[in-house]
Amino acid sequence: MLRKTASPTKTAPKKATTAKSAAKPSASKSGAGQTGRQAGIAKRPAAAIDRSSMDLAAAIDTLHSQMNAAMARIAELATIQANHNKVVIRTAPLDRATATFQRIVAEVVDDQLSEMLPPLVALRNELAGRAGAGTGAAGDGEFARRGCETLDHVLKIAGVQSYDPRPGEAVDPVIHLAVGETSRGDLPAGVVAETVQSGFRTARGKVIVPAKVRVNRR
Repeated sequence: MLRKTASPTKTAPKKATTAKSAAKPSASKSGAGQTGRQAGIAKRPAAAIDRSSMDLAAAIDTLHSQMNAAMARIAELATIQANHNKVVIRTAPLDRATATFQRIVAEVVDDQLSEMLPPLVALRNELAGRAGAGTGAAGDGEFARRGCETLDHVLKIAGVQSYDPRPGEAVDPVIHLAVGETSRGDLPAGVVAETVQSGFRTARGKVIVPAKVRVNRR
């Protein structure tokens, strides 16, 4: 005699229905979430510029404070010795020591700038390119222009200057970065024919970022 077996209860569709109903509110919030993420991404370059500016200003202030403290100590020692009837102020050894110290501090500043500033210069050049292109969403060009102006101000405070090689200059790998070639009949071969992007260097002449140029070929 056969026994009737009870059919299993099908609960999976109910769970699927529940999952679908739970997914509806999250789908309605996806647009707001995506807008928030886009706004966060837009704020990242500005935040990076602000952090870099503050870090650079703090480093420069620290170096200046150390230099001023050392110079004050030298003057103090000279005054103490002078009070003991020993004329040492403005003597040749002190002048040489002072000049050497100032040179060392200046070299340290240049080394620090050469490590810290290339990323800022790269960001500055990228923003300048976007501002000049005039493409993208509304307001992007204005944001890029203001960001570029802010970075130019930071570089100016740090004593960094831009430079543009002149056509006809001999190619120097220290200050020039060849990124292409061109042909000009009025120039000899192997010289700078065109400047693609300005270079940047410190007030003492140390190159932070070399200028990008095209070399003349005939």
